[in-house]
Amino acid sequence: MTDSSLLNSELELQQQEELYQQLLLQTMGKLHTETQDSKVIRPQPGICVKTSSETGNEKVFINICQSNSVPPPPELTREELVQLLQSEDPSGYRVPMSLGEPHTEVDNSM
Repeated sequence: MTDSSLLNSELELQQQEELYQQLLLQTMGKLHTETQDSKVIRPQPGICVKTSSETGNEKVFINICQSNSVPPPPELTREELVQLLQSEDPSGYRVPMSLGEPHTEVDNSM
């Protein structure tokens, strides 16, 4: 790769990052209310889990990402967790997460 193509590649990545941030901010602006406390982050890739239907006709990819900006869930002992889950209100234990909208992708192995 030449120096100019490397620079062009870097510039393209930077432009894509800026576009991504603009789109996120636009989306957040549409969904954001003044009572919500939110932060836009760009997660780092983690792992991708691939599964399929029993017939094998449909495949589902689950991309698991990570970010130091997302706090870990509260620490509980096993006994405390079991007690909470068996309580009348098990929703007291929440794992911070963000879920994106499902979308169609092309499977390269087809």
